[in-house]
Amino acid sequence: MMLPSVLQVLAHIIAFNPRRVNPFYARALSRLARRATLSAKAAFLADLTVRHPGNDNGILLWHAGAPLSMRHPEAKIRLGHHRILPSSLAGMTHFRLQDGPITLARFGGDHGDYKVAVGEGKTIDGPETLNNYAWMAVDNWPRWERALMEGPFIHHAAMTYEHCADAVLEAVRYVPGLDAVLLARGHNP
Repeated sequence: MMLPSVLQVLAHIIAFNPRRVNPFYARALSRLARRATLSAKAAFLADLTVRHPGNDNGILLWHAGAPLSMRHPEAKIRLGHHRILPSSLAGMTHFRLQDGPITLARFGGDHGDYKVAVGEGKTIDGPETLNNYAWMAVDNWPRWERALMEGPFIHHAAMTYEHCADAVLEAVRYVPGLDAVLLARGHNP
């Protein structure tokens, strides 16, 4: 495990005040997820959206702007409009994301109480949709949902294609004023 690299990333994004984490940390979480994988795999900011229609532990990870390197090998790239934000402009990519193990991480804070929620899951098959998406199954989505809602966390999370929650948890141990919320480790439905 190349933990010093993860800690170097944290050192660049954490304020020097030992009682407070710099809010800039939220924007850098995807970098942490990427570095925690110890590879050149891309990280992606995904919306946690709706439950899978046939699996109560499945959730749609969706957003626009995924790197092409995350495209499922059988998915065709389509160009079109953004699904939610209407515009006369076209050019948004639409494709299913690749399959594999996933780690999600989300930074949140309220009145000086800062946390990182981290959990692992695996992609599953699900209905096709627009923009960039993957369906993910976890061990207990209702528990995840409650933890994320009460966290307080919002609906965006950094995702990467590795199980690397342990590296994120280890890094958080060294950041004063930052707590970890473990959602799940190594779930493979």
